[in-house]
Amino acid sequence: WLERPAAPVNSEASARLTLKESLKGSSFQKRLSLLGSTGSIGTQTLEIVDACPENFVIDALSAGTNIELMAEQVMKYSPKI
Repeated sequence: WLERPAAPVNSEASARLTLKESLKGSSFQKRLSLLGSTGSIGTQTLEIVDACPENFVIDALSAGTNIELMAEQVMKYSPKI
């Protein structure tokens, strides 16, 4: 279903292509609450949200000590909590 294979995912471009193709035609919207949004898994999750913003809503964010990044995320995603 891909014109060119996107796997293995060894670059940001191939990861975005794989994600975009796998979600093509989907009509769901997931609500997310991220614990540790400034950590590696949290930031990677937000990259997926950025790639497919029509499929995700950020309801809540939490972070440890990276206040600057947390402030940026709050401004960008406008979580309820």
